[in-house]
Amino acid sequence: ALLAHNATVYLAARSESKANEAIRELAAQTDGKEATFLELDLADLSSVRRAAKVFAAKEEKLHMLFCNGYDGVIRHLDLDAN
Repeated sequence: ALLAHNATVYLAARSESKANEAIRELAAQTDGKEATFLELDLADLSSVRRAAKVFAAKEEKLHMLFCNGYDGVIRHLDLDAN
């Protein structure tokens, strides 16, 4: 629905191939409007930092954040300080 109203949408995910499949489906449902893939693994803090830097370099503000797919169990958390 956000794409249909000309919002800028980022789809953050670990798997680029799965994200791109979802982006194609969204484009088909919104007359070709596309979301942007943002690589992000929430279990890896360096990935979170990297994604934040990529997003901040492209956008001035984040107006909404929707989280989906988390089952409530952290199986592995990489606390690497990098």
